Amino acid sequence: MAQTSLDAATITYLNNVRLVAKYMLLLLGKHFAHPEKTTDRESSEYTFLDEQLQKLLVVDLTEHQIPVPRLPFRNLYVSEKQIRLSDDLTQRDVLEDMRDFIGWIDKKLYRHEKEQGNYAPPTLDEIGNYIASENSSTPVKNRMLLDAGTNWSDITIRFSDSNHVVIIVNGKAGASAHSYDSMGFADARSGQANRAWMFLYGLAQRNGRHTWGDGDAAYTIKKQKQNLSGGLRDFFGIADDPFSRYDTANGYEIKINLEVVGAE
Repeated sequence: MAQTSLDAATITYLNNVRLVAKYMLLLLGKHFAHPEKTTDRESSEYTFLDEQLQKLLVVDLTEHQIPVPRLPFRNLYVSEKQIRLSDDLTQRDVLEDMRDFIGWIDKKLYRHEKEQGNYAPPTLDEIGNYIASENSSTPVKNRMLLDAGTNWSDITIRFSDSNHVVIIVNGKAGASAHSYDSMGFADARSGQANRAWMFLYGLAQRNGRHTWGDGDAAYTIKKQKQNLSGGLRDFFGIADDPFSRYDTANGYEIKINLEVVGAE
């Protein structure tokens, strides 16, 4: 059976994702081998790349079954501690997940371009140039400015409909309403609300929880939860996970207060 052809936008997207992931893998491998030699600059670069990857993965590629890597930490210095605290994650798991992720992209691109003979992995110079150019870009659009010490539980997102919300922090509503677009949850290709936003709206209709009894595929929901977490972190500027630790009884439970206007 013939492989589905990739369009130009998808090829560009996959190359950008691979570029970020490849350099993250190099930094992770170096840090895990010699954590005492990790510099502040390398940790800052990793944090920046992690933010870029989260933004890129918000794009919905469910039809391609993209294997999202497990990266539960935001900088290199805390990575070992968070791995030790995890029940099911090791340094080897992190590196293998990232290698599988990059390998999946390589196969997609190679299948598409093998007849043209023009595909080559990015060099370290190309990756460095990417970081330099992206670091000079403007901050996250419409990021919400919060007082220091604001926690996820201090925030309420009230849906007026499936696309628009009012954000309330410590009992005070913001001056203007927001939408999936202003909060960074628009699909890059269609401009419509992406699956992470639809997952957030679904959580609002389920009192902030999603369990496997709600009937969606585990892989799809795991990806949507990861993308939603990254988008909310970017928008609100809060570093920790907006979801409570997963357990089989409660499933995914968000720390933000969610409301739907008119819901009983």
